[in-house]
Amino acid sequence: MRSSIEDKPISGGALQLGLPTEVMAVSEGLENIACFMSDFDNEEIAAWGLLNATLMGKWVPPHYDNKPLTKAVLVLADHDKAGIDNAILLRDRLATYHVHCYIVTPLMVFGEGNEDGVNAKTDWNDVYQQFGEGSLSTLFNESFFANLREGYPLDIPLPVFGN
Repeated sequence: MRSSIEDKPISGGALQLGLPTEVMAVSEGLENIACFMSDFDNEEIAAWGLLNATLMGKWVPPHYDNKPLTKAVLVLADHDKAGIDNAILLRDRLATYHVHCYIVTPLMVFGEGNEDGVNAKTDWNDVYQQFGEGSLSTLFNESFFANLREGYPLDIPLPVFGN
């Protein structure tokens, strides 16, 4: 019988939709990562949902023998304070594992709200719903992932925060 975990803090987790790969994509939730996956037929890029913004900030990359199994992580962050703040926490955590991290957030005219002129709560599911199938694979094409694998600067029309 397992002991109770009620008094233990939750420190991360993931809906692992594939085995770890050299380049991975992660997002706060299942809807965002499902939209990402629906635009790609690529087993070279694992896509994991990290359940919520707080757990995203606490995520530890898959590792074996204290070595990360991934070289680069694309963080598909929600365009809101919690999403961006926790994506930055994750970027800093990944740096301690020597894993490159690229945070990408949609900067769009639409969203569920507006805070100080910034489109609030816009996520990748919103992008997919607005622009449809193929919209994410247009932004994140093979050239994008080749540059990500090699650690090159990214050339996409979105705000990107890298390390």
